Amino acid sequence: MQGGAQAGFSQSEQSAGSGTAPPPTFDAASAKVTPAGQAPQNFGVKCENGRLTVRNTPLITIVSWAYELNPADIILPGWTRNPGMPNYDIDAKADGSVPPAQVKLMLQKLLADRFKFAAHHELREGVHMVL
Repeated sequence: MQGGAQAGFSQSEQSAGSGTAPPPTFDAASAKVTPAGQAPQNFGVKCENGRLTVRNTPLITIVSWAYELNPADIILPGWTRNPGMPNYDIDAKADGSVPPAQVKLMLQKLLADRFKFAAHHELREGVHMVL
């Protein structure tokens, strides 16, 4: 069996009165499409001292980092892997220095809020080749 994450763009659902603490959020965040013509070397995700910086990065890479998944295991709608899809810049700051694991939870919340991104995990059977 292969573990994978099914992801989509829809309104995320939260169960009312579930008694769970709300996910942590950034104090300030900006998410926007990377301007056209951005140099390819300005690319990637950086997390330091509660500050998240994403530059010229495809959505699949952002989701992969936020959920700690291999991009090959993430199933997104086909249009998200189109070469014409924009890359994104995200600047976000937490209150104080927080560990990267918490920054990833904050990014998951930001993806849900700003992009209406929803994800779930599922197991899938598949054929695998081992070399």
